[in-house]
Amino acid sequence: MNTGAQSRKVLNLKRDPRASVTIVDSTQARHVTLEGTVTLDDRHVQEDLTALASRYAGAEAGPGIAANIAKTPHVSLVLSVARVKTFGKI
Repeated sequence: MNTGAQSRKVLNLKRDPRASVTIVDSTQARHVTLEGTVTLDDRHVQEDLTALASRYAGAEAGPGIAANIAKTPHVSLVLSVARVKTFGKI
């Protein structure tokens, strides 16, 4: 995950690194939740932004989009999963 370095999310995670992420399937009654602690990583931001942008916009457009996003300071969020919860057929 990636977010602005000065975001409220980052400030909250610096205070308390516990977090959860839920992925919901909009076509069926099912979801998965990952719970754990987040580490802030500012060493791999450009690589992470490029990977994310390339995944969603394509390999040709990804690096340019990532460079544009990186004009504002960002940080990567690495979730160390301690618990997985599921609902429905996963």
